[in-house]
Amino acid sequence: MASWVLGIVWLETETNLELSSRVVFAAASLMPATFLVFCDVYPTPRPGHPRRLVLAAFFIGIAFAAACIGTPLVAYDVARTPAGLTRKPGPLYLPFAMFFLSETLAALSLLLRKWRAARGVERAQLQYLATGLILSGVGGISTNLVIPLVTGRSLYSWLGPYFLLPMVVLVGHTIIRHRLFDVRLVIHRTVGYGVTTMALSWAIILLGYAFVPVWRVEPVRIPFAALVVAAVAAVVVSTGFAPRLARLMDRYFLRGRVRYDYALREAARRLTMTREPREVATQLRKTLSDTIMPEFGALLVQPPDGTARELLFVDNAEDIIAEMAELVEAGWRVTVPTPGIRLATDVEKELSPRDVQTLMASRVELWIGLGRPDRRVGVMMLGPRRSGDAYFTSELDFLEALAELASIALEVAYLHDQHLKLERERRREAQLVSMGRVYAGLAHEIRTPLTTISNLVSLLSDRYDDPEYRKLMIDLVPREVDRIVALSERLRVTRLNETVSFQDVELAQLRYKAIQTTSPSSSKIFCRML
Repeated sequence: MASWVLGIVWLETETNLELSSRVVFAAASLMPATFLVFCDVYPTPRPGHPRRLVLAAFFIGIAFAAACIGTPLVAYDVARTPAGLTRKPGPLYLPFAMFFLSETLAALSLLLRKWRAARGVERAQLQYLATGLILSGVGGISTNLVIPLVTGRSLYSWLGPYFLLPMVVLVGHTIIRHRLFDVRLVIHRTVGYGVTTMALSWAIILLGYAFVPVWRVEPVRIPFAALVVAAVAAVVVSTGFAPRLARLMDRYFLRGRVRYDYALREAARRLTMTREPREVATQLRKTLSDTIMPEFGALLVQPPDGTARELLFVDNAEDIIAEMAELVEAGWRVTVPTPGIRLATDVEKELSPRDVQTLMASRVELWIGLGRPDRRVGVMMLGPRRSGDAYFTSELDFLEALAELASIALEVAYLHDQHLKLERERRREAQLVSMGRVYAGLAHEIRTPLTTISNLVSLLSDRYDDPEYRKLMIDLVPREVDRIVALSERLRVTRLNETVSFQDVELAQLRYKAIQTTSPSSSKIFCRML
């Protein structure tokens, strides 16, 4: 691309149009082939892809470049006319155009397939890269290939290099924010001020020349461009604008100046308000994202009751190459002081090669132990920082203090959880005792009619011929049996339920049922509740 841009610049100087045109065509011949090779190997080589086709396309591009430089088979007789730049197509011009378009489309399709299969940071990198290449390709191919192919004149070929600006901007953004090509770009704040000043100045200058009669400022005897640059620089370094610009640049370049003492006080305030282990994990996650900003973070805990270990949170899990279960086991086997910190370079000797490979594939750089010296509650694993900076002494001191706070918060959370379980057990036992009393009362109520029926049955042999006895049996026994059935049915539907539900009832009806249950003769007694 650089050779193609330089060739167009040379062509616009109108010195040796024929040779400069051939240089432009030769550079353009190599662009789709090198683009296809790049898409084939970045970010990782595509398995099973026919490399011979890629190499064949590359050698075809070299052949076209040689034909463009040494022969007039692609284009010749380049001239500048009042209508614009013109040239005559050679016999290989149409095959050259078809080769350029087909190879570019093949490379873009390969890049888009890799984008669809990628995850995490690689997906973001490919997304910005593909967007920049598509914007640049559509503009450059339209002005420098399609329009000359249709009209026979290169009126807008000078616009082609300008379409590379979106790609340059997007690639720069991806390098800064997503570490494209694993480049860690460190930009000083002064450079950021300078870039901001120049960008704003040029924008105002272009708008001024386009829409404002700049000749009105000529009597000041200061060039308009210099006046704009000085004004923008004064605004940028002003007291009101500079802090906001500094915060904006720090946020964009992921290089914020964190006040760790304030962040630690804020973390302590948040953690003291948590009552559940997952709430502790949420607050830790927020504190780390606001201060350290690691690319990857995970919190692995072991409850005091000895249940299975669990991950309370995992950031950017799609970027982890290793299996999650293997990462959990390998991370827990790292010997970490509680509370304390260990670096990745210190744990390679004490683990098996398989565990080291798992942890290195997950890009873990720090292990932070949580708990008391005699018992470990959890392990927090952190990856590299998004800014590309190392974990310096200030960050390690902050993480050690945060580990102590997190250990206390987790201990309190698990004690609170244990207290809730004990409270639930106490309520269950109290409910069982209450239900036992109810069942004893129901048993007593059932026993009363059974005693009455038993006494009547014992007199059956002696008073069978007594009409009054038979009438008493007919009146009393069915009523007592119905009462026993009603009590047993109420006993059957009564069950112990952990969840308590409430509903509106009539107080008079509830009073009547209570008296009816506890007193055999409640229907004959006049009751009044005060």
